[in-house]
Amino acid sequence: MVNGPLLTYYEDGTLKRREYYRQGQLKTGQCFAPDGNVTPCLPLIRRAEFTGGKENLLDFLRKQLVYLNVDLIDSPAFIILEATIREDGTVSKITSPTEVAYRPKAEQVVYQQFIEALRDMPPWQAAMLDDMPIAANMQISIILRDKRVYQVGYGISSFQKNIP
Repeated sequence: MVNGPLLTYYEDGTLKRREYYRQGQLKTGQCFAPDGNVTPCLPLIRRAEFTGGKENLLDFLRKQLVYLNVDLIDSPAFIILEATIREDGTVSKITSPTEVAYRPKAEQVVYQQFIEALRDMPPWQAAMLDDMPIAANMQISIILRDKRVYQVGYGISSFQKNIP
């Protein structure tokens, strides 16, 4: 959480952003073009977004599960997966939490099927940190109800730099 003054600079040392935060909330701020003129500010952090938003991700996931012929009868009501969205928007490292290994075999199979369903995702809009694309570790949460995918959500859990 950002708290207090925040200054960012262009590579040549020119001031780019001067903001003041209180407990993670932006209170005041200004942004500057490389020539020093005041310019409109974009948010310091912009999260990665699935192209078309959460509804499009929900549709994509439902279609993939039908295509893979996934049976959701023995599935848990809530699934969390982790993934990395690279600077170019591609998805890598889709995994389930380590505690899934201790769940019943049927749940382990469903988690693996969800990972397979998400492997061929189209590129996302990359996360941005101070107007620069940055890799983001994401948590994708999936709620199942009545043996179907009911809702999907995602959020940044951390940022990465220079993923090979």
